[in-house]
Amino acid sequence: MTRVTTRQFTYLQNCATCHQPNLSGTDNWKIRNENGRLKPPPLDSAGHVWRHSDSLLIEVVTDGSFDPDSNMKGFTDWLSDSEIADVIEFLRSTWGPEDGSFQWSSTWQASQQ
Repeated sequence: MTRVTTRQFTYLQNCATCHQPNLSGTDNWKIRNENGRLKPPPLDSAGHVWRHSDSLLIEVVTDGSFDPDSNMKGFTDWLSDSEIADVIEFLRSTWGPEDGSFQWSSTWQASQQ
């Protein structure tokens, strides 16, 4: 039996409906829907989320995607700051060392601006 952490539970309760329990995103996520909207991408190393700084990830989870073609809604009314941090920490725990290093660098660079 696999133990689910608090961070993983928060992800499963709030993000898995769109991004899948295994973080795989929607099939063919690089191809737009019939209505031209973007599909939910993978949140593991197969996607692009690890390329973004912590501050951008927090902003997207809090306020929703800045891309007008995205359906990503904000969770500011549903998740506390610590729950948003939990989700990001859970995602980070699934990335490989190179992805994690890149993401750390992105976070550091963003903090210097």
